[in-house]
Amino acid sequence: LGADPPATVGFEAKVVAADGQVLWVGGYYERQRPMTEDLMGFLQRWAFVTAAELAEYGVDEVLKDFPFGVGEGK
Repeated sequence: LGADPPATVGFEAKVVAADGQVLWVGGYYERQRPMTEDLMGFLQRWAFVTAAELAEYGVDEVLKDFPFGVGEGK
């Protein structure tokens, strides 16, 4: 049971200073797997999602580790 084709999302985000120094790197990659292989992922979202929805989830996950100017209630 699963989406056909499965949603797949991958990206990398960098914060680079004006002098070229990389200050932070965050990345995300996920390929949806059938519910039988990824029950926790399915239960977390309660459905199979589109690539756009998976990307939105990925951005939220990456921003949890973003160290600059982020606080409660972002």
